[in-house]
Amino acid sequence: MSYDRLKPSYDKNHYFCGKRTANGYKMISFPEYLYLYPDITKDMYLFSNKEQSIQQNKKISQERKDFLIKRLEYWMDWVKSGATGTIISSDRE
Repeated sequence: MSYDRLKPSYDKNHYFCGKRTANGYKMISFPEYLYLYPDITKDMYLFSNKEQSIQQNKKISQERKDFLIKRLEYWMDWVKSGATGTIISSDRE
């Protein structure tokens, strides 16, 4: 089998990168074009190293990093609360 035909899938550009460790899941990278929104935050909840991944991305301005880290706390609390109901796909920041 050869992997020489692999190429990026641009319709998947809203994904972060993570890996499974002995202690659970660890976020490896947070792309500069990733928004926080209900569906992705439910997945992100399982991962450690979120804030560090945001800080490590040199393509995100410090102002945006500060905003994301501040809002990450809100979204993680939202997931913890078990909130359900109507989720609008445009609910993102």
